[in-house]
Amino acid sequence: YLEQARKNLNYWRRFRQEQSENKAEKIGPTRFIQANAEDLPVEDSSQDCVVSVYLFHELPPEARENVVKEVARVLKKGGKFILTDSLQYGDRPKIDPYIGNFANFNEPWYDTFLREDFGKLLTKDGLFTCEEKVLSSVTKTLSFTRN
Repeated sequence: YLEQARKNLNYWRRFRQEQSENKAEKIGPTRFIQANAEDLPVEDSSQDCVVSVYLFHELPPEARENVVKEVARVLKKGGKFILTDSLQYGDRPKIDPYIGNFANFNEPWYDTFLREDFGKLLTKDGLFTCEEKVLSSVTKTLSFTRN
């Protein structure tokens, strides 16, 4: 995935430029990093955006808290954190009786993930402001802004 994303950097630069409110603003480089999310190899307050895709359901609760602190460390004030992962209980109540079954497929932390309140986790120390929640099929995306 990352190799293909790196090949498509020109697409991402054009996309970011099109999304920019100031079309004349020069958009900096896009980097895709694969690293331990609890110890990202970047400077403090150096990133405009951090994206996590289907990571948090793989982590024990303590690691989730560590990742949130690490994302807060590397994001600039006003930076965005985009968290995409599985639906959780209450997102689509009709499937609540079934989504826990995924834990049976060697997913030891999935049950705690289903009950995690990410809004509370990210805002409890005043580090982030909740922005948006989008559901698509069995995927949920949450966006937060670094305070």
